Amino acid sequence: MIAADKEKISLLEKQLSDNETKTKEDNEAKQNEIQQLIEKITIIEKIVEDEKARSDGLKKELKENEVKAKEADDVKQDIIDSLNREIDDAKDKISSLEKQLSDSEEKAKEDNEAKQNEIQQLIERFHY
Repeated sequence: MIAADKEKISLLEKQLSDNETKTKEDNEAKQNEIQQLIEKITIIEKIVEDEKARSDGLKKELKENEVKAKEADDVKQDIIDSLNREIDDAKDKISSLEKQLSDSEEKAKEDNEAKQNEIQQLIERFHY
């Protein structure tokens, strides 16, 4: 029985050694996998950080462009408003000039009629 027990002890010690070796190998594999995952996470975090910085830069650039576009629109609107005022002023001036022209034509017509009447009266006086 002692020999069988010794053999059993030897077998159990071999199994224990094999289990410890397997556990050590499994743990090393898991540690390697953990290290690889940590490295991946670090890389991904760096990419996320870079993309966030890029996004922030693009947002800032977009905001600046929106401000510039607004300023350009304001300038265009000011020009349009100014041109519309010039058009209104020109229309008012045209109306005024047309009124003056009409008044001048009416006055000229009245003057011509008066002169025609005067000529007619003079002709009639010479004939009598």
